[in-house]
Amino acid sequence: MNRRCPAAALALLFLSAQPAGAEIYKLSASRKAPNLYSLDSGKAWAVTKACYEHATYDAATVDWNGRGGSVSFARSGAACDLDILLVQAVQKVGLYQIAVAREADNLYRADQGSMYLRTIYCYDYSEGEEAYFNWNGFGGELTFKGSGASCPVESVLAKVP
Repeated sequence: MNRRCPAAALALLFLSAQPAGAEIYKLSASRKAPNLYSLDSGKAWAVTKACYEHATYDAATVDWNGRGGSVSFARSGAACDLDILLVQAVQKVGLYQIAVAREADNLYRADQGSMYLRTIYCYDYSEGEEAYFNWNGFGGELTFKGSGASCPVESVLAKVP
């Protein structure tokens, strides 16, 4: 099925009931870090495997089947395997004690993937480290227990089933 969808509806489409086959979405993609692409200006995020495409708001097609997929870039014709597809999540305001692991530049997997945190200028290379996550509803802070280092959190993301 081929769909052109506004960014606001993207999260609802991804989080709706799991389709029987693959779903294809046409959106814009921008490379934010090695193997990390913002889709439709941050409404969704693609974590790729060894993708070297330097896209900036390029037209792209995401093909996702619930376990994996690909992202194809219209301008260059390049295609990359998708490891994880993420969408914006609603997180309750509060202070959380979590275990985090660095997934990509400025992206941390929390509590074995129950949520993902998009940070800003965060250079901690933790793997399963205990941390505190303070969320105020609009942004937050991730503080690593071991080093005491802290990073601003821009958004909370959830894995697309």
